[in-house]
Amino acid sequence: SPQSQAKEVEVIHQKAIGKNACGPCAYVNSLLRSGNKQALESLEGDTPADKVRFFAETFGNVPSIYEHKPETAYSDGDGVTDQDLLKMVNQSRKSSGQSAVSGEHILRKPGESPTAFLERIRASIAKSIASGFHPLLDIRCSKPVEESDGETRWHKIAGHWVCIVAIAHAADDLLV
Repeated sequence: SPQSQAKEVEVIHQKAIGKNACGPCAYVNSLLRSGNKQALESLEGDTPADKVRFFAETFGNVPSIYEHKPETAYSDGDGVTDQDLLKMVNQSRKSSGQSAVSGEHILRKPGESPTAFLERIRASIAKSIASGFHPLLDIRCSKPVEESDGETRWHKIAGHWVCIVAIAHAADDLLV
């Protein structure tokens, strides 16, 4: 199969970097998987782990753009939000002379069948991989919290960033 013939690529694990370094690791894993030498060479360091640290320190050591996060865009204690990682990735890509990528929240549209929803997601991921960027996926578990101002906001319970390396065809038999 084509996947078994694919070149083995090192995977950077967050454990080697920091407790909540999954976002920066996912980005460098995307670059490694796609073989994006131009972007990889723009990140200082001799090893992929060094490049993750450079990416996190260089592009994550700025104020967060997220309204309710008073820390820097990336911190080992709190990780990185979707908005901040997208900005970090695009600043890194710009510094290496590459075009920006976009992000989206994956939500089912009103009236969209489950099969159509899965196919739309599959097509989006496949298009990104084919264009040379293995997409990053932020998996979150959140809960609503009523804050002191009376507003209810969603607060993260846990989350994890991953790099998608391949996508299968969405089929009706996947729906249970």
